[in-house]
Amino acid sequence: MYDKIQDSTAHVTGDIVDLIEQIKAGTLDPEYMSLDMQQAMLELYNTANELEIEGTNTRALQFIYHSKLIKIQNNIPILLLGNGYMTHFYEMIFEMEVPAFLYNFGVIGFFLYLMPFLLIILYGSYVIVKKYKEVNIELAMSVVGAWFAIIISFLSGYTFFNSSSMMIIIVLCTLIVNEVKDVEDSEMKIYRKGK
Repeated sequence: MYDKIQDSTAHVTGDIVDLIEQIKAGTLDPEYMSLDMQQAMLELYNTANELEIEGTNTRALQFIYHSKLIKIQNNIPILLLGNGYMTHFYEMIFEMEVPAFLYNFGVIGFFLYLMPFLLIILYGSYVIVKKYKEVNIELAMSVVGAWFAIIISFLSGYTFFNSSSMMIIIVLCTLIVNEVKDVEDSEMKIYRKGK
């Protein structure tokens, strides 16, 4: 890709180069992109050129853009509730879901959306480590599958936001809760027998 502004190889996409030209010329409609978003786009452009990021690495560009935007907005309600998922320029809609929960839905949205799953998976991992002799393969595979879903959602996205994938994550977490309950119930039976 070619950056006609700097007359060199582009470190952002061609559409972003066009947007930067419009922002610098002052011709971009503020209703299309707010002034905060325009400033974040300019900072993204400068950072991408400084770090020489490949223009095709959209996830890195999205991460930089959203980090800059949150810093520029410097707004407590936006920090708590997020700045929205579909309000951004189409190439900057965050695909890395774990940070997207935090940036787009805020701290409150992060805790409401991701924390229940994360707590279930962490507790399932804890039970596997602490009571590995009583653990069956179904619990172990469910925990591994749930961790895999979180890792994939961080690296590529469209895992938690995709309804069919989300159903699988819900089933995995339900299996974890049921299997952990079975492990804890069997431990209570052993404890009562020993008494």
